Amino acid sequence: MPNKLLRVYWDSSIFIEYFVADPNSAHYHAARRILDSARKGLLRICTSVISQTEVAWIGRGRNAVYDDQLIDQMWNDAAILPVGVDPQLAKDARALKQWAHQLELAE
Repeated sequence: MPNKLLRVYWDSSIFIEYFVADPNSAHYHAARRILDSARKGLLRICTSVISQTEVAWIGRGRNAVYDDQLIDQMWNDAAILPVGVDPQLAKDARALKQWAHQLELAE
């Protein structure tokens, strides 16, 4: 995949929406469309490696389409770019969140 490819970030909540697979959720359908686009090479989905742990128990006792094989396939999918977290990246992410919050307040 080219380096200049559009990248979108998925937090664990998006993966949870995807695996819970509630057909009445607009987020589920949006997640499927974005994942389909990423698999076609139109964009790349970035996520923290922490998401792998946060999503680990989703679907237990629910009507989710989750199983260990499916989640392992997701983390190994070329459309997904897991990003390691170090202190500087966490600090940069916090600053980005604060910046976005300031934009919301200004609207």
